[in-house]
Amino acid sequence: MGRARRLIRLSIACILVGVTFEIAARADDWIHYRADPLAFYGSLNLRWVDDRGLTFNQPGIRFEKWRHDERGFRSHPYHAATDSVLADIICLGTSESYGLYESYGREWPAALAEISARYGFACSNASVVGMSPFQYAAYLDHYVLPQHPDLVVLVISPFSFVQGMNGEAAPEVTEFSNPDRIARMRAACKPTMRDYSRFLPKARACLKSRLPEKWTDSLAIGLRRLKNKIRHPDPINPTVLLDSPPQQHLAAYTQLMDKLARQLATNGVDVAFSTYPNSLRIDGSKSAVAGMLGRQHWLPSYSPSGLLAISREFANTTRAHCDSVGYVLIDLEASMPKDDATFADSVHLTDAGASLAASTVFDTLIRVEPINKKPSETQTLTR
Repeated sequence: MGRARRLIRLSIACILVGVTFEIAARADDWIHYRADPLAFYGSLNLRWVDDRGLTFNQPGIRFEKWRHDERGFRSHPYHAATDSVLADIICLGTSESYGLYESYGREWPAALAEISARYGFACSNASVVGMSPFQYAAYLDHYVLPQHPDLVVLVISPFSFVQGMNGEAAPEVTEFSNPDRIARMRAACKPTMRDYSRFLPKARACLKSRLPEKWTDSLAIGLRRLKNKIRHPDPINPTVLLDSPPQQHLAAYTQLMDKLARQLATNGVDVAFSTYPNSLRIDGSKSAVAGMLGRQHWLPSYSPSGLLAISREFANTTRAHCDSVGYVLIDLEASMPKDDATFADSVHLTDAGASLAASTVFDTLIRVEPINKKPSETQTLTR
């Protein structure tokens, strides 16, 4: 009986400690972010799926450093004067452009906005985490073109493109509006009981920040390997792994580029295509190993050399197609060093990497239409 009482007292004490920590975490969120202490507050609030199957950013939502304006675009503190905007630029990509590891206002479209605002240009970030390249056309129609931009910068992930292909053919648009798929996507955006805790993620982040870097690197690699085993329980024969993307994928990619360019041109909008920057490499470093494991999680049929080939061949195809057709090319893949100072993981940038990307984009756009046609009537821009 005495032992049972001690266990009951210990359980009650643990519950009270847990409740106290949870209250403290919610108070911290209210003080720093004005988050409602009684409502769910987490990253799952940021996105939703519409009736067309398009994932979009919920307007006016904030979670910690991630904030959305009334359009559902990422907000930032850099704005050109509304009465003197010379050109309106919208950037569209996925998580690498939406921003994951960067400080608030330091993701590359926001850094571009800071640079361009000084010259009278408006720049917005319409990127959506996890959006398929094959949904860009519909997303442009329903979320970007109603904003009447002058130019759209498109960043298309070759890894997402290859992952989204149905064999050698591009997926049908109707696949994304399938009711079962929409239901699954919406279910993934809804929080579970564990997600309601605000103390647990803060505790994990605090613990991680206090561990030696070599420990966290090894832990990250171990977790990636575990996730890959869970996602792909049947081992793949290394001898059958692909060492390059099929040529049909590259052909479908240029067809998508042309489709998006025609769609924008029909609406009087110019387009600039960017090669896809990433830090994939085979040099034996822990960050390189973690990067490869991260890509193989989604593309398990490709060898490390095959993943490098995807990056290389899609970048070369983008350059060649832009050169032959006359599209504006922003060569981020060539300008971004593949190191830990630039990339926080295989595709997401650090603050320094985002700043470099923004400078590269601006240096390209300042020399092309429609960016230089409007100021040329009244002024000459130099940097």
